[in-house]
Amino acid sequence: MNVRSHTWQLFPGTAFLLLFLAGPLLLLVRMSLYHHGAGRSYYQPGTWTVENYRAVLSTFHLEQLLFTILFATAIATVSVGIGLTLALFIRTRSPRGQVLAISMLILPKLANVLVLVFGFQQFLSETQILNRIVRIFSEIDRDFSRGLIAALMAEVLFVAPMLALIVFSQVRRFDRTLEVAALGLGASSWQVFWRIVFPQTVPVLVISSQLGFLWGMGAFLGPLFLGQPENYPLGVEIYRQAFEYNRWPLAATLATIQTIAAVGILVGSHFVFRVLWGKK
Repeated sequence: MNVRSHTWQLFPGTAFLLLFLAGPLLLLVRMSLYHHGAGRSYYQPGTWTVENYRAVLSTFHLEQLLFTILFATAIATVSVGIGLTLALFIRTRSPRGQVLAISMLILPKLANVLVLVFGFQQFLSETQILNRIVRIFSEIDRDFSRGLIAALMAEVLFVAPMLALIVFSQVRRFDRTLEVAALGLGASSWQVFWRIVFPQTVPVLVISSQLGFLWGMGAFLGPLFLGQPENYPLGVEIYRQAFEYNRWPLAATLATIQTIAAVGILVGSHFVFRVLWGKK
């Protein structure tokens, strides 16, 4: 294969990235540099300003950005843990059982997301056991069906099934002869997991945690419908600034800062993983 034919094969993917990724990002940055519009207009065409960035760098928005990062980290951590557990469980099933389990993970995704959110809220409000447990954490959420924990659980409900499928696609390829041999030599199931299974899952867990973190950074439906205004992440704040207050340049600025923060954290975590895992 010559270089020219190889270049032409790369053209569709490159064009797609430029058109649907770089293009919208550039438009987003440009929108963040406009003055706010007067009346019903979204912005003042032809204007340039950095006042929106100065406003975003205020204490309130920085605290909101930090909360969003922590919220996304919590979503990724819980979702990866549940995803790994589900993937390992599905791996132990028969082929027919695996198909059934995977179908149960996929089917809820075919329903309308809002239906899932409202159904989940109804489930939380009617579940007596969970309401009794939350009384212990009354300082966090007085109403279990609306609050930080409910919003976190809703986002995990969205993310964990997808991560479970990603992890399962990797663990199903593992050679189980090593595990059987270790058990035959006297190793416990816990030792087999930590010394044989878990090290093999680390790369896919890193990828899954990054995907879960990205989803968490853009969390919107769970916090909007199940959360409280005092614990809204940036995804909800961007929506409010754009559609409730008609401050599109400020909303674009928040989205730009959020994107920069997400990319920076992902790149940093990638290098940390390479350093730590490279020593293994």
